[in-house]
Amino acid sequence: MLPPNNGKEDKHFTIPPKTKLLYEDFKLVAETSTYRVFNARARASREWHTVRVLDCTKEYAKANFDQATTLFVQELLWLQQRYPGSVFTNTFEISGNGNQMACATLSYLPLSFQLSGFEKVINPKDSKVIEKLLSDVLSDVEFLWKDLHLRKILDALGPENISFIKEKGRFFLGNWAKIYEKAQSEASNLSALAEGFPDSDKLRSLIGKMLNSDLQNLPDLEELKVKEERPQHSSNEESKQLQGETQSGSQNEPSSAIIGIILLYLYHFSS
Repeated sequence: MLPPNNGKEDKHFTIPPKTKLLYEDFKLVAETSTYRVFNARARASREWHTVRVLDCTKEYAKANFDQATTLFVQELLWLQQRYPGSVFTNTFEISGNGNQMACATLSYLPLSFQLSGFEKVINPKDSKVIEKLLSDVLSDVEFLWKDLHLRKILDALGPENISFIKEKGRFFLGNWAKIYEKAQSEASNLSALAEGFPDSDKLRSLIGKMLNSDLQNLPDLEELKVKEERPQHSSNEESKQLQGETQSGSQNEPSSAIIGIILLYLYHFSS
């Protein structure tokens, strides 16, 4: 996680020319495995937006350029599908013989800003916000699992990779390349979290199910879905199939563990 700075370019990384014409006052917010994230002011509207710029100086991007550029575009396409109007498609740019890419979106911040004390991003004690966070991230996980056939997703579930779009009031999972780059299994004990949400029977029930050793009682992904703005391609049958897949095989990751990782970070936010 990086604190905001003046976003000065190094001698190898450059911001594409069209993006420089459209935006000014670049402030570096975060870096992922394949791109940098800036807050920048639109010259025309004077509004602050978030600008993603492909960073070919990253080791992963240099070693896996085709995959890095594909994921860069796929993340933007999925974000626009999830939350229409979030991506300003007129700002999308490819230049430098295909080596430079950039695009602006509505402003967003990773949850790591709050964890590091730089800025309050969400209220971790608001159960409705937490329910929406779980729903949104699980929808992204479902897409990555089912449509992109990715496994080992737990490694990408960190506060630096979960972002909040204030204007939409929604969350999304970014830095998909990290799922390819590293893979690790994590486990967490959620018993201390149940008392943190006394106003939400839904969350308390969910945590109770995750602590149950009986696999048949693990929560269904549908229990966490917020009904508004859901992608049309998902269905209840597909979600149940996904849950069944996550519960079988040592290389698969149960939805309860995914939820657990998110709640663990939220526990640290509120402590």
